[in-house]
Amino acid sequence: MTFELTTRFDHILEFEAEINQMTALGLRVITSALGFPSEKVLQVFDKGIDVPGIKKAIGAAKAAGLELRPTFITFTPWVSLAEIQSLEDFLDETGIADWVDHTARQTRLLLFKGSPLLGSPWLEGVELIDLYYDWVHPDPAVDELWAERRREAVEAGATRCCVRC
Repeated sequence: MTFELTTRFDHILEFEAEINQMTALGLRVITSALGFPSEKVLQVFDKGIDVPGIKKAIGAAKAAGLELRPTFITFTPWVSLAEIQSLEDFLDETGIADWVDHTARQTRLLLFKGSPLLGSPWLEGVELIDLYYDWVHPDPAVDELWAERRREAVEAGATRCCVRC
């Protein structure tokens, strides 16, 4: 019997011995939210994640013989087109490109009422739509890339409803 685990990325590092024990019991895949591999974006999210930590967690999962299926919030008001394009390089460099689902490549930040991110100095021109705020990236090419990735995910049947997909 095999099983999968969904956990925070820092738990991969904090509970490395336990994860190795679970691997011996049949753990094969870990799903973990990695934010986005950009120090600027990770600072805005303010969850104690940094790029070296992300790389270390990926390394720990791979050392345990596990497939790490990361999730990312690829499209935010703070990410540049160049950073989004460099995501593929990051995935190749860390050896996890084949493990990343289409959904992770097209996830767009959804800002709900009351989100602490609404106080961010980088957010300008947010528009209230029902229970959430929509945003437009200052670089139209980023929104065009999101729309393209969204179409690809729809065609692949890899969309989800919990984040503006």
